[in-house]
Amino acid sequence: MQHPHRQDTACFACAHFGLRFVRPAVDPTGRSDDEADSLCSRHRALMTEGYCVLCGRREPWLVLHDMSDIGACRPCYAARFGEAAAQAVEATWETMDRASSL
Repeated sequence: MQHPHRQDTACFACAHFGLRFVRPAVDPTGRSDDEADSLCSRHRALMTEGYCVLCGRREPWLVLHDMSDIGACRPCYAARFGEAAAQAVEATWETMDRASSL
């Protein structure tokens, strides 16, 4: 049975990282202010424990933005987006580090 006012929202991590099976978010309406509620139950559990949302084995190497806890470890990021993309992120960080020390 469909709820007329309910709009299922996809898990942000499933969609952002281009996973094959996109699960629904914990908050199906997308109205929660809690970032964790934009994730499916699996990714939410990994994020709240401080792990990579893709593998759950390592700490995040890259998060979505400064205030986010949703992140991926370097091996998962490179596997998903390519080694060149991971190296480009590192090059950006090095440039930012050099600029901040001027």
